[in-house]
Amino acid sequence: MNKPFSSDDLDPLMEKYGEPRPPEDPDQASQERLPLDEVRSRFFYEAGHQLKAPLAVLKEFAYLFQEGFGGDLSEKQQVYLDAIHKNIDRLLYLVDNIDKMSRLDSGSWLIRLEDADPGQIVRHVAESWQPILEGREQELTEDIADDLPQIKADASAVEQVLFNLIDNASKYGPPKEVVKLRCYRPDEHHVRIEVEDQGPGVPEDRRESIFQPFNRLPEHESAPGLGLGLAVAQGLIQRMGGELGLDTSDKPGSRFYVQFRVAGSDH
Repeated sequence: MNKPFSSDDLDPLMEKYGEPRPPEDPDQASQERLPLDEVRSRFFYEAGHQLKAPLAVLKEFAYLFQEGFGGDLSEKQQVYLDAIHKNIDRLLYLVDNIDKMSRLDSGSWLIRLEDADPGQIVRHVAESWQPILEGREQELTEDIADDLPQIKADASAVEQVLFNLIDNASKYGPPKEVVKLRCYRPDEHHVRIEVEDQGPGVPEDRRESIFQPFNRLPEHESAPGLGLGLAVAQGLIQRMGGELGLDTSDKPGSRFYVQFRVAGSDH
C-alpha cells in the first residue's frame, strides 16, 4: 500500500482478512496415512504459508494505528500497541523458523558449495548482531585468527547457522552477558567457528536431543521459540558436509561449534 492511506485502501484488506474463510474440502488422497516425515513436511509448508499473510496484515494495521491513522492514541493505548507489535514480531519469527524447516525437509533450500572466506563470514555476522545485542543490553566479542584458509561451504547458509546459534546464546543467557564468537584453525585440514555464552549450559543427558526439532530444555519453555533453531542449523551443516556440535568440557556456559574442511582438503 502507498502512503498516505485512505479507508478505500483498507477496505479490500478487511474483506480479505477480516473474516475467516471456510475450509476447502480436503482431497481424498490427503486422508490416506502418510509417513511421519511427509506429514511433518506438509505441516511446515502449509503452516508457514497460511500464517505469513495474515500476520503481515496485522503488523501493517498495528503500524497504521501507531502512525495515528485511527486517531490520536492515549498513553495506555500506545503501551498496548507496543505489546501487540512485539508479539506480532515474535509470531513472525516463529513462522520464519517453520518456513526454514519446510525448505530443509522438502530439499528446496538450494546449497551451493564454493570456496568461502570464514573470517569474512564471521565479521559480517558480528556486524549484523552487534546492534541487536546492544539493544538487549548484551555484548558480542569476536576473535578471528590471522591467515585463515578458505573453506568449502555456502556462505549464506553458514551465516544462517551462526545467526541461530547467537540467537540461542542471547535468548537463554543471563542479562548483561557477553557472547563470544571465535574462528580459528584447530588442525591442518579444518576451520572451526565457536559461539560461547554464559548461560546455564546443557545437561549431559540432553546434549544429543537438543538438535531434534521441537526439543527444548524445561528451563527454556518460557522463552520465545519452537525449538527449531538448532534443528535448522544441523540440517544446513549436514547438507554442507560440515560438523555441528557442543563442547562437552566442564567449563561454565555452552560452546557450540561448526567445523568445515579447508577448501581443497580431502580429510
